[in-house]
Amino acid sequence: MAYRTRVLEPYVLPPITRGISYTQHLAQPYIESGKLHAEPYIAPVRQAVETVRPYATSAQQTVQHLWKQNLLPFYKDTLQPWWFSSIVPRWNRHIQPRLTPLQQTIAHHWRYYISKPLQLQHASIRRRLDALYLKNVEPLAVTIQPYVVGSTTELHKRYQEVSSFAQQHIVPQLHSIWITGKPYVVLILKEGKKFSCQAFKLVSSQIRAILRTLGHHRRTYVDPHVTQIWAKVTEKSVPGTPPRMFSWLCFSV
Repeated sequence: MAYRTRVLEPYVLPPITRGISYTQHLAQPYIESGKLHAEPYIAPVRQAVETVRPYATSAQQTVQHLWKQNLLPFYKDTLQPWWFSSIVPRWNRHIQPRLTPLQQTIAHHWRYYISKPLQLQHASIRRRLDALYLKNVEPLAVTIQPYVVGSTTELHKRYQEVSSFAQQHIVPQLHSIWITGKPYVVLILKEGKKFSCQAFKLVSSQIRAILRTLGHHRRTYVDPHVTQIWAKVTEKSVPGTPPRMFSWLCFSV
């Protein structure tokens, strides 16, 4: 909150706000000119949209009325009952009995030619892996297991000793050092904050001076040339002929 009221609002936000306002002020004539250039192209489109809109609304209402009054009742009252009373019974009576043997045949071939060979291959690979483990890995595991257990126990014991030593000797010393040095740390932080605020104020003043100088040079050397160029362009435009589309965008950029 202090940074916002002391630094952000008085020094950072006003130059940004002024820059945005000045940019909008400079761009407003070009925007208005662009609107005038684009109006001959936008007006026919707007007129076409306004002309088509009643027909589109009428078509939408007609489609909705047709769906609610004709298609939906036809589906619920005719198609759906006919589907369940004619199609489904004929399917169950004539087609489903022919599909059931075909499904059984496909399932039989799947089990015999695909599923069973895969299971046999999986069992064979599993037996080979188990044999390799029993022959090569298990004797080594049995040999090194006591050393692994002993090393783990020793590491846990050393960890407990180091943790107990740190809690008894190192942590109290660190706490004492922090209690002793805390006032100095706070003082250093306060002085550093004060110095950073002063440095920021100095840099902000220098930046504002540079921006004022640049603005003065722009108003002195750049704006007159831009005004002359724009005047020449407006003089050369022929009345009665529509300008090339988006040419004002290219010029304003």
